[in-house]
Amino acid sequence: MTRGLGAVAPSAYGRVREMSSDEVAQMVQHFAHAAELALDAGLDGVEIHGANGWLIQQFVSAATNLRQDQWGGSRENRFRFPLAVIDAIDEMRRRKNRPDFIIGYRFSPEEPGADGLTMADTLALVDALAAKPLQYLHVSLWDFYKKARRDGNDEYRMKTHLRSSGSGRATHRHNRTVARQHNRMQGRFMMSILYNYAGIDIAKRNFVISVSSLSKTKTETNNPKGIAHTIEYLKKHNVALVVMESTGGLEVPAAKAIYHSGIAVIIANPRQTHQFAQSQSLTKTDAKDAKMLAFFAQMMMQKEGWQTMLYHPPTEAEEVLEALVNRRNQLVDMRTAEKNRLHQVHETQVESVKQLIAHFDRLIDELDKQIDDHTHTHFDGKAQVAEQIKGIGSTTTATLISMLPELGRLSHKRIVSLVGIAPHPRESGETKFKSRCFGGRSAVRKALYMATVVATRFEPLIRDFYQRLLSKGKPYKVAVTACMRKLLTILNARIRDYFAENGTTENGIRTA
Repeated sequence: MTRGLGAVAPSAYGRVREMSSDEVAQMVQHFAHAAELALDAGLDGVEIHGANGWLIQQFVSAATNLRQDQWGGSRENRFRFPLAVIDAIDEMRRRKNRPDFIIGYRFSPEEPGADGLTMADTLALVDALAAKPLQYLHVSLWDFYKKARRDGNDEYRMKTHLRSSGSGRATHRHNRTVARQHNRMQGRFMMSILYNYAGIDIAKRNFVISVSSLSKTKTETNNPKGIAHTIEYLKKHNVALVVMESTGGLEVPAAKAIYHSGIAVIIANPRQTHQFAQSQSLTKTDAKDAKMLAFFAQMMMQKEGWQTMLYHPPTEAEEVLEALVNRRNQLVDMRTAEKNRLHQVHETQVESVKQLIAHFDRLIDELDKQIDDHTHTHFDGKAQVAEQIKGIGSTTTATLISMLPELGRLSHKRIVSLVGIAPHPRESGETKFKSRCFGGRSAVRKALYMATVVATRFEPLIRDFYQRLLSKGKPYKVAVTACMRKLLTILNARIRDYFAENGTTENGIRTA
């Protein structure tokens, strides 16, 4: 639709020209055509992006719209372009006989600078938009309760301004029909924006709660009573998403309770939130951490596929299996420590160390039997699919089922990223650095590595792939990591197919 910067409205950029009136009218039709394509593709509606300094806002703002024709100058003329876009899309909707097709409008209420948008401009725009056949308005504003920049009344906040632009103003300026329409619009608008986000900073004895629309935080004790109070507090403020950091299990009781209350929860990687906090230049306190997590929650909902990050509590069978696997890993670590100590202790203590190693062997054997019985009792479907791949035994299967329950319900890219074996490219200008893998679930990655080493010898698909990589000169570590990704991708696809064919839930239990 455009040819670089040469087709946009006048702005702060230097290399631009003013569109002709014919080009502006043509641009209006381009918006309508884009909406028509969305409708034909089966989408439920479109949102007209009139915010954040993009083309439509450039027409609305006196700071960027320097035209002196019917598309610029006065406030009425500056509003002409977005209103024409709405009319064109509505005309398309009526032509297609699709009154159910949703049309929304997003706007930024204010701009910095002497000539930037003011609340007076926004109120006038809301009045104009309310007279149009829109289903909702979307305000692009981080802090809904933030005080206005200008207009000489610092006590007015965004909510107050918008309420003041309701039916009373409409009654004076328009007829009663429009006033009623404006009232309905106001209700839809207020409902669409009063959902909040919350961040919870978890500690051993208490935690701090921050809601995006509130300046003050709330502290509750980390016990069942405090968690119940927290849920009431979150529901009171219409919280749609809660983010908390992984803190070694301290967050689990609260996350479970919030999930079962119907509020979405994300347990974020502390490394990711730490990097986010650094990008925001925030100080380090419990209250600031909670506020950061609330902001992080809002940013997460803007990401494609954010639903895949949501926390889903494990079933009782999954919890038991995870406990068994964790205990086995602990015993293996202790046995390894004793084996290393065998060559260091005094000869008088060698027998004592050997006895302890033998004891660990017996305990691990007993756990292996329990894990195998539990896996095939509760997860027999998943287990059979996994163990068809040469190299994946009962222990690896149990680890994958208990610590990677997302298998079979996420894309292969998301799965390998969760495990921490997705390569992260690094480039700067013409310089390209080696891609690296980092993060993810270390216990799963460790089990998958051992399974892959065996698969490179006995599983035909993995073996052939491994040999091709080596023949191309790939280092051993690079080749094995690539085989780990391939093995996990194959397993993810097979379990997904198993779910589809057998009507099972994620834990492998038949539902039909």
